[in-house]
Parts: sequence; structure tokens; C-alpha cells
Amino acid sequence: MAASAAAWDTSTSTTLCPKFPEEPGAGLQYGFLPKAVRGVTILMSLGLCRWRVDDSKLKSGMESVAYRKSKNMDDKLVGVHALFGEEVEGVDEGDDWVKFRFKEVRSWAEPSHDSASVIAPTVTKITADG
Repeated sequence: MAASAAAWDTSTSTTLCPKFPEEPGAGLQYGFLPKAVRGVTILMSLGLCRWRVDDSKLKSGMESVAYRKSKNMDDKLVGVHALFGEEVEGVDEGDDWVKFRFKEVRSWAEPSHDSASVIAPTVTKITADG
């Protein structure tokens, strides 16, 4: 499933995207997407905290890109993807990675007798002072 855009409170900051708090909060988790794959940009900035996941230049032929647990390309959040063409909201970390926050998802690789959790956006108010 793909994360979708969530509403942000930007009333305290009009030029800079506010940073996420150190801990994501109860029932939430962080995920990361690289701004580029193999040197080709896949996250197009749409302005304050908004990004379009784009495959027009990479031409991967895939439908989506996997979120990462960390800023390591090999550290994928199994079964958690952003669809190409989708608009998402996240914080530019200043190191070619963008950080996203969404409802905690149990990895599809973990055995469970419960039905699988579905990733869903969360409405998060973030202020400039965290």
C-alpha cells in the first residue's frame, strides 16, 4: 500500500519545512525515500514539505518505490511503497533523503496470525519548534 499526502500545519513557517520530532509518536513510524536512484531524481519538490514520486526520468518500469527503514537503499520496509505519480509529504533531511511519518506497519516478512496492517496517512501538526 502506498502512503498518501497528509495535512500539515505550516502556519508558523512559510519558507522552511519543519523538522519531525526525534521520536515519531505512539503508533507511528518513520520511513525514508531517496531523492534519487542511480543518480536520477525520483522525488520532485512541489514546495513546502510536498513531493511527487516520479519515474519519468528513471524509467524503471515499476509501479512504486519502497520506503526504507533507514537511509540505506538495502533497508526496505517490506510491502510499504509510494506509488509513482503520487504526492507525498515529508521532510528533506538535507542529505539526499526525505523522511516520512505514517502509521506503524508490521513488516509483511514477519509471521502473524492477524490480518495485515494497512499503511495510512496521519494528519500531523508540526510547528517550527518541533
